[in-house]
Amino acid sequence: MKRGRPRGINVNPEAVEALRVVRSMSKAELCEAAGITQGHFIDMLRRGKGASPSTIRALAVALQVTPGAIAPELTGLFVAVRDGDEVAA
Repeated sequence: MKRGRPRGINVNPEAVEALRVVRSMSKAELCEAAGITQGHFIDMLRRGKGASPSTIRALAVALQVTPGAIAPELTGLFVAVRDGDEVAA
């Protein structure tokens, strides 16, 4: 079994969940709007499974945000956390 970074783009589960709640969408509604299964959605959020660029784009459109809002590696900006303080990486 391979270990390490999952294939695909990492999704920020906290951002996705917060945006979903703000948009008053159930998980089922979000999955339907993005055209993905709930199983795949859960894998991305809970198991760290990477997502394809098209899946990230579909989720972003459904949540009415840019892809970088839910997948930080797409923003080109990274933040490292050290001792609870955010510092530019």
